[in-house]
Amino acid sequence: MSIREGENDGAQVGPDVVLELADEWAAELPALFEAPRDPDTIFIPWQGWSLTTEDFLTTRMMELVVHGDDLAASVGLETPSYSDHVISSVVGLLTGVAVRRHGQTAVIRGLSRPQRAPASISAF
Repeated sequence: MSIREGENDGAQVGPDVVLELADEWAAELPALFEAPRDPDTIFIPWQGWSLTTEDFLTTRMMELVVHGDDLAASVGLETPSYSDHVISSVVGLLTGVAVRRHGQTAVIRGLSRPQRAPASISAF
């Protein structure tokens, strides 16, 4: 069963139950974030590999920012604003991916010299 199928099945209980579960899980987060990890890694079962906690959270922030924009655009709303920390982390991740994909020069030109920039420096 895919993540989407599992979540669709879980949503059948209705929004009140889903929100109650989300509140319960959110209440557990502070203790989870404060608990030491040794090693400081999180196993990603759907990928079959691990990331550091910081890298895992950065990828989740990227997913929220990118898909938040997708969702807002699809329903004609403004894209949500995020904290400077979130945007800095996400832009850093996307820039790193864009550099690996297009090279340093293309990204530098795309960000600073549009007259010499390639058509796209998209990370994806």
